[in-house]
This record gives sequence, structure tokens and C-alpha cells, in this order.
Amino acid sequence: MIEQVKDTYTWRAVYDDERTCIQENAENSFAEVDQSRVKAVLLLPLQGCSSHRVDIPDGATAVFFRRRSITLNPNTDEQQSRTTVHCIGWKRGSEAVYLFVMDDGSTLLTDDLQAV
Repeated sequence: MIEQVKDTYTWRAVYDDERTCIQENAENSFAEVDQSRVKAVLLLPLQGCSSHRVDIPDGATAVFFRRRSITLNPNTDEQQSRTTVHCIGWKRGSEAVYLFVMDDGSTLLTDDLQAV
């Protein structure tokens, strides 16, 4: 049986008026964010970690996603869950910035989407 992993962070998009924002909940997905108005994307901890923020430059598209994986051993039918990696950042043409945040709070800032 696959064990459900709980996320360490939730996201929030801050719009250009600094007062209006949209955040993750049961009704909102990142696809609903008005990209033309996003000035920053935040990762907010659900428990005891640090928050993270990436400012979005003019003309760039905000990025948020999670990478989850499971290791399966076909010989023993054992599975091992791995932690979730959260990513916020931006992309504009051939330029990009990605901040990968691991569940333990460690981070990697890179322009390589496949770095983690």
C-alpha cells in the first residue's frame, strides 16, 4: 500500500497590488493564478520551517511545482517514500530561476529545471 505523504509547504502568489493574493487550498490550484499580476511566489511552512520567497521580474512567468517519488523494490514488494521537493521560481524566454526547497529546509537555487 502506498503511504500518503503530507506536504511541508503551501504556496501563495502575491499580486502587484501587494494586498491581493491567491493561495493553495481545496478550491485553488496554481494554474488559476493570474500570471500577468504575480510579483512574488512564497512557500509557507505548514509546521515549523522557514518561509521562502522568489520575486518575479516583469514579463516572467511564475513557477510552482512539487516533485514526489517512491522507491519500489520488485524483489521484496517493499516501498520507500521519499520526501517531497517544492519549487518556486520564474521563467522568461531562455532565462529561469528555480528555488528548490526540501522538507528539511535545505535549498538549491539554480537555473536548471532538472537539478533535483
